[in-house]
Amino acid sequence: QQKKKTTRYGGEKMDETIATLTNINAVLAEHARQIQTLVAANRALEDMHQAQVEKHQAQVDEVKAECREKCESLERRCGVLEARCGSLERSIQVLKKD
Repeated sequence: QQKKKTTRYGGEKMDETIATLTNINAVLAEHARQIQTLVAANRALEDMHQAQVEKHQAQVDEVKAECREKCESLERRCGVLEARCGSLERSIQVLKKD
């Protein structure tokens, strides 16, 4: 009879261990599913972020091009004004001599 109690106790302990391992396995499987869901969500967010970065970069490039054009236009106008100013200065010098 003593042997039966030990066997029964050992069997109950084994059942408890199996149940614990089954529960742990279920928790790990759930965590794996959650991780897969988070990985998918992270990829989607990365894609959205990359699209926004590209959109903003395109906007920055557009503004830079507009600024470059405006700067070139202003440089041309400045050159024209400097030439006119030089012409006016020469005219003033001519008038002063008269």
